[in-house]
This record gives sequence, structure tokens and C-alpha cells, in this order.
Amino acid sequence: MPKLLLVDDDTMILKLYKRYFEKHFEVTTASSAIEALEIIKKNYNPEVILSDHLMPEMDGSVFLNSISTSHPNTVRILMTAESEPSKLIPNVNQAKAFMFLIKPIKEIDLVQAVNMAAKHYRLLIQNEQLIKKLEQQNKKMTQEIAVSSNASFNTMYEIILGLKVFRGNYFYNHFEGVVRIANYFIEEMKLGGSIKQEILKITLYYELMMLTFPSRLAYKIPFLLKDKDRTEYIAYFEDFLDKLNKISPYNLFNHIWEHADGSGIPKKLKVDKISIESQIFQLSNIYFHMLYELPNSDLINRFSNLTFKYRYESAFEKMKKAQKYILENIKWFNEDLINVFRFAIKENKVDAFLPIRENIEVKNNDYMPEFEILMKELNEYRAKQDNAPEIVQEGDQNYVVKSLQPQQLAVGMIINQNIVTLQNFTVAKVGTKITTTILDNIHNLFEKKQLKDATSIEVKIPV
Repeated sequence: MPKLLLVDDDTMILKLYKRYFEKHFEVTTASSAIEALEIIKKNYNPEVILSDHLMPEMDGSVFLNSISTSHPNTVRILMTAESEPSKLIPNVNQAKAFMFLIKPIKEIDLVQAVNMAAKHYRLLIQNEQLIKKLEQQNKKMTQEIAVSSNASFNTMYEIILGLKVFRGNYFYNHFEGVVRIANYFIEEMKLGGSIKQEILKITLYYELMMLTFPSRLAYKIPFLLKDKDRTEYIAYFEDFLDKLNKISPYNLFNHIWEHADGSGIPKKLKVDKISIESQIFQLSNIYFHMLYELPNSDLINRFSNLTFKYRYESAFEKMKKAQKYILENIKWFNEDLINVFRFAIKENKVDAFLPIRENIEVKNNDYMPEFEILMKELNEYRAKQDNAPEIVQEGDQNYVVKSLQPQQLAVGMIINQNIVTLQNFTVAKVGTKITTTILDNIHNLFEKKQLKDATSIEVKIPV
């Protein structure tokens, strides 16, 4: 089982959260950041750390920051009651957190976050192993690509298609689909075979880059992401460019998210500085993405669905949205490229831009049977909690808050509402501890039907 370290100075929270996860995680708890560091020093390597922010001696942001150095693969989640962005963002940045949760935290949000973090850890390890292999092979590979002839490019293309690799997060093969759309532009704009080679190269580099991204960002369009995710996407993109340019600089790939009007990333270049190959790739990639992306952005769908269904009717509606999105952003693209696009979609007769006419079912590679079990257990636990009495803490004493009929009251209970007669005379005030005399008085008045609104009385019972 994956290891989960819970860090919070509230021991009741630790016990509660441990109960949430102990069936599916090897859970260790620490009541302070200092205690957590001591545990980790003893060769304890957790996959996920869930830490509160405000704690004595050392806060959660400082603690998680130190973990990011000593255990960079450990996925860090910060819990905080701070919702003001000017204070929240610096804390999250300092913690280098995978995500943050703002208190009060719903159980479903907590479970989703921890499960996603555990899955992210597994992907990090897989990617790390893959990157090591890529780093060994990439230099040789890029040099071979740079000097390849048309025949070798065609051979490489056929091999990739034959192996059915680089499907991505889509109903259909991403590599094949993007190249197919791009080739239409190349032919209509009469750009020649060398441009086709560059498109193959750009698309191949893109597929390799996606292997280094976390699953929630891989194959996403950065301009369709929320600010926080977009910022993280750009960081991964720039990191890949740095590594790639140290091995074999390739400006065409650097430009894949630049816009003709200067609003793109990462350098905000304008049309005269951006290659037509990069523009063709970007438009083709966005169009394919909006048409065929799997419906797994929602975490519950992502982990609990065994398969995803593609339906032509639904895809046709997605095609209209994709066309509308690109036409709303025509300033991003070369004018000649947009003119070809307008012509291609004018009567929706060009096959490259039409959804594939079939209904299929695709296996969900992110399906987690244990997630379904965990969600079922969580719902059962939540149902029990909804029916359970409220527990409050006052000083060192805990109380169960319940509503009881007057006949069920007992000596020692504490009245939690004002009890009055029909004539508005006070029988007992909030905070009154029930004595034998008070109890007899309440019973007598209740039997004589002299109590006002007292079919049930709220009390606190010491536990």
C-alpha cells in the first residue's frame, strides 16, 4: 500500500483522517512538523504528505519546503484556513505543494486530493525512469532526425502509426490525428515536403514532452486551463525546452504556443518571429484536442469509469465548439493559415476536420477499482456521521449534543436551550446543569403541559 504521512497539531483531526485512509494507505501520523521530520529521518519515505499550515514551532509551508529538497518525489498537499490570495499563494509557493485544500475541507475533496496525489507519485516515478532512458537516447535520436531523408521520415511515421503509440488522452491516436490535419494545411498552402518533415518532428517532440508532464496537465491546451494550472503547465513546458535546447536546439518547437498577435507563451513573439510550421501544429493540435479529448477532467469520472464512450452525434457538437473557439481567436494565427481553415470548415465537407463517423468504447487507463470502494465507504461513513450526534469541545471536556424528550433527561446533563413555562417564567437557562430538583420540576411541568415548546429539549451530555 502507498505510504501517507498526516501532519497536524490537532489530534482529533489526525484520528479522523487516519480512519478515512487506513484501509487503502499505510498511514503514519505526526502532531507537529518537527515530529514528522524525525519520522522521515528514520528512512521513512512517504509517497504523499498531507500537512496543516499553522502549527507551533514550524509551519506547514516551511516543513513541506524542506521535504521538497530531501524527498523531491514525495507529493505534498497543504491544508490551510487562509483563503486570501495575497497570503495563500506565497504559502503554497513556499511549500512547493502539488495542491492546497482550504478549510473547512469536504471529505470527498480530501479523498480525491490524496488519491490523485498517490497516482501522481506513481506517474512521477514512471516518468523519472522514462526520462532517464530518453536522456540516453534523445541526443542520438534528434541527430538522426536532423539528417533524415524523406524516406526515413516516412519510415519513422509508419513505425509510429504501426505501433499505435502516442494515443494521448484521446479517443483516437493523437500523433496520427494532428499530422493528418496539419498535412491538409500543408497541401492547401503548397508548402512542400520539407514542411511535412518538420511537422512530424514537432509532433514527435510534443509527444515526448507530454511523457514528462503530470497526468492532469498532459495533452492539455494551456489557454484552456485555469490560471494556477496554466502557470504550472508553462513551468513544465519551459523546463522541457531548457533540457531539449541543451541537447539539440530546435526553435520551431519552442514556438508551438506562440501567437501571431504576441499573446502566446513563453516569449510572446509576434507573427514575423513565429514559424509557419509551429502555427500549423498549434491550430491542428487545438482542433484535434477539442474534438477527441476523453471526458475525464472530472476526478470521479477519471478514476471510477472503466470505459469512455465516443458517440458521433456528441463529437459533431464538439466540432462546432472547436471551430467557434478558433474563429474567436483568429488573431493567434497566420492570416493565410486562417483563410485555409475558414475554407475547410465552410460547408464541413473536408474529412480532416469532420469527426470520425463511428461509435466506439475506449478503456480508461486511469480506472482505479479501489477508488470506487473508497468512495462507497466514504458515503457510508458520511451517512453515519449525518445521523450521529454533534460533538463539541469546551476546554478539556467533550460533549455530545442531543435533543431528548423531557422524560429522557437525566441528572448531570447540561441544558442547551432556555426552558420556559407557558407564562414565560424561566425554568432553566442555557448552561444549567440538571440536578434532582430541576429534573423533578421539568417532569412535573411537562406532565401538566405547562412547558412552552418543550416536546424535545437540547442538552449537552459529557463524554
